[in-house]
Amino acid sequence: LSVARNWLAATTLENNAIFAGGMRNDTRQSTVDVFDSSLVRTITTPLSSPGYQIAGTTIGRYALIGIDEINKTMDVYKIL
Repeated sequence: LSVARNWLAATTLENNAIFAGGMRNDTRQSTVDVFDSSLVRTITTPLSSPGYQIAGTTIGRYALIGIDEINKTMDVYKIL
């Protein structure tokens, strides 16, 4: 990962693995790393707000990352 962290969300989308958010040194992270089937890492648009202990899932061609339980925030990613 581009930033070492724990408590992150992970999901797959098509032939990609997505790792988002997490916690590093008591600081919430907004980094999103995408790995393709050749294990090439791409850093994509960060989460709209940093989050940890978050969830990720996939539906169709979209990865959904639920970030903020207070503001009901969810980010949506699509592999182009």
